[in-house]
Amino acid sequence: MMDKIGRKRCIAISGIVMAVSQAGLGVYSFCEATPGLEHFVVQYNWMPVALLTITQVGFNFCMATLVFVLVGEIIPVQIKNYVSGFLNAAIECTNSAALESFHYMVMDLGMHGTLWVYSGMCLFVVVFLNLTLTETSGKTLREIERKMTNLKPLPIPAENKFAKY
Repeated sequence: MMDKIGRKRCIAISGIVMAVSQAGLGVYSFCEATPGLEHFVVQYNWMPVALLTITQVGFNFCMATLVFVLVGEIIPVQIKNYVSGFLNAAIECTNSAALESFHYMVMDLGMHGTLWVYSGMCLFVVVFLNLTLTETSGKTLREIERKMTNLKPLPIPAENKFAKY
């Protein structure tokens, strides 16, 4: 899917779907915590499950696999093993930090505030990656590496004289 629509567009779709569904969960949680809005919660009691499912679909659409696709495309072969190990460790550290901070965020901001912060983080990731990420779909690994290292392309010989041997 990423190759057909491009990395940046895929990130935008995935991040916006996640942001909207997280914001919707925040609205639902706000209505749950606000006196006088309980009728909304009772009437739409199916909404949290639907919005969590949409969040997960949005995440799996692009964000879950993006790091691993980009490691395969952007990182030079000489350091790819080290960088992929480092990125896996960084992902696990940020996941742990998010899990550890969730309880404190809920205590300080409420569930609705926490979900709105997560929604804002999704939008920040969309903007940041769209500004900084190089579009790699439709390009060869050689072209991508040259672009990332700012090297001039080598001339490709018209005929390989040694192909016969």
